[in-house]
Amino acid sequence: MRYHYLIIILMISLVSFAQPDLTVGNYTINPTNYQKGQLLTFTITIKNIGNQVSNKSKVAFYLNSSPSYSDATVLNVVSIPSISANSNYVFPFIYPIPGNYSNSGTNYILLKIDVGNYNNESNESNNDFYLAQTINIQNSVINDIHLPYPILFIHGLNSSSDTWNPLLGSLQAYYGWSYGGRIDACLNMDANNSTCSYNDYYMFTNLSNIQNADMYTLNFDVNPNGTVFNNTVLSNQSAIYKQGYAVKDAVKLIMQKTGKNKVILVGHSMGGLASRQYLQNPSYYQLDGKHHIAKLATVGTPHGGSNASLGGLEGFVGLDDYSEAVRDLRTTYWSMTDALPGTFLFGGLENLIQNYDSYYNYDVNCNGSANDVIYGLNAKLLPNDLDFSCIIGSGGLNSGDDVVPDYSANLNNYYPNVADTFNLPDNTLFNVWHNHIHTFPSYNTMNMDEPDISTLAYEISPNTKYWFINSRQPQDKPIIDYDYFKIKIPFTAKLQLQLWDISSFSLNSSIIDSTTNNVVLGFNNNGKNYIDTSVTLLPKTYYLRFNAVPNDYSVYYPICFSYSIMNITYINEFDLSELQSNVILFPNPSQNFITLQSPIKIKDIKIFDIAGKSVLDVTNVNSLDYSLDVSSLSNGFYNVQIIFENNQSINKKLIKN
Repeated sequence: MRYHYLIIILMISLVSFAQPDLTVGNYTINPTNYQKGQLLTFTITIKNIGNQVSNKSKVAFYLNSSPSYSDATVLNVVSIPSISANSNYVFPFIYPIPGNYSNSGTNYILLKIDVGNYNNESNESNNDFYLAQTINIQNSVINDIHLPYPILFIHGLNSSSDTWNPLLGSLQAYYGWSYGGRIDACLNMDANNSTCSYNDYYMFTNLSNIQNADMYTLNFDVNPNGTVFNNTVLSNQSAIYKQGYAVKDAVKLIMQKTGKNKVILVGHSMGGLASRQYLQNPSYYQLDGKHHIAKLATVGTPHGGSNASLGGLEGFVGLDDYSEAVRDLRTTYWSMTDALPGTFLFGGLENLIQNYDSYYNYDVNCNGSANDVIYGLNAKLLPNDLDFSCIIGSGGLNSGDDVVPDYSANLNNYYPNVADTFNLPDNTLFNVWHNHIHTFPSYNTMNMDEPDISTLAYEISPNTKYWFINSRQPQDKPIIDYDYFKIKIPFTAKLQLQLWDISSFSLNSSIIDSTTNNVVLGFNNNGKNYIDTSVTLLPKTYYLRFNAVPNDYSVYYPICFSYSIMNITYINEFDLSELQSNVILFPNPSQNFITLQSPIKIKDIKIFDIAGKSVLDVTNVNSLDYSLDVSSLSNGFYNVQIIFENNQSINKKLIKN
């Protein structure tokens, strides 16, 4: 009997000490020399040297100039599936070195295994690890592209592009998004505040001033001589009608630089109204008659105006109560007897404003006359072919963010059910959240979330790595985050889909036929951080959908994905007659601006006149869509040679008039 008791005790002891033990095994880093902004790439093995299967867990990756976690930069956190006892899990890690990373020279890659303590391990002391193989990071920065469409950030009243610096720094550090530069525009070139004219506006930035990148800023804090920051002519307090023109030109400039056919607008405060002025006035649109905006995300924007006085606008040092922008931002003008709705937002007669309030001029539409009937912005149609969202500050002294009332900041109160809304509460009595809500990376990233319906899906190209974010959803929507992307398959092809850096234990991915809405491929990562799968598709448009349940931290951990297509025979055998019919050049005839769309990537574009002389040559296009300025060409007939990534080429006729 005593012997049996000893056996039972021994068995219980063995079971109680059966535990997993996760640690780092082999790794391969290639290359070992990097520029900031470049994709850090290596393969690593996580070993379970314990005697029990491990639970799903997560691994965090860091970068530092020393093998220490102190002041280390977090790159990403990825999920790890269950690993059997004495078994390995091998996976690739791909992530951009932030362009604003401060440590050049020798750097270490550090890991924390089982971050979050998903496992009770037999040895918890071997979870922190740094790789003996170091990497060298140069001081130079390359602008890798991570987003389907570039983002243009637009500041608010009496502000400048510098207001975005905290957020831009966070987006570079957390996600590796690249910054392409500042676009400067002066809105009061004649320095005369008593008159208002479109001739007052001038764009100082050209293509050579900016880089191909993920993010740009638009700056109105500019003097007539082009000097920036500390303008003396109220350029950043000028009429919103003129701001809309600056948005138009900035969008055109960014499309030309990036070769993308759409831009995402993010506007803080008045910057959101500048964006709406562009979007809601088709006369402002690009030369092809389209606005080319994929999403508008506003942050503390007074869609219904703001009557905050100068004393209530803490932080807006130098605000001029007589300026055109203050006039346009008003919800109402007030007199001793009654109130008049703000003319820019709600419409009315320009010459009535002076009976209620005093400004330098009353020319709301900037046409040189103050005797017009204005059709208010909130009475104009809002286009329905783009995504909308807004951050609303709440809890302040005015039931808003202390400058903009929460009702005014909610676009849905003026255009029902068009926008996702994110309420940011004011937790301290004296904090003016209006001047801070555009700095929070988590809320602003949620505000810029990818579309959750297929009709607004972002179009992406093959053989390009993109990142998307599994982020929290508005309170009135399901908790699952759906992200849609559009892909065009030009011929019967094998599509290969790859995902890296997955942080969610359960990420669902689907390829959906846009015609039938049927799922032609669906899978779940089941804890793995890396997926590589393929499917044969017929030539048509498809939607790529990712969905998962986000948590408070997933917004900081972007997921990388890419797809490639291969003709069932071979891509180099693409039928030239098919290319000829599927490559689109529009508008044709054209005055200033043409767009080329192709089923395979365009490498170079060459334009020849009727005598065969080369008049325009664009190289390294590397895109399926490209917009080209032909305004410098004389009127007449031209031959456009389009050279593709596989070195095939076709010719299109162009009429310039």
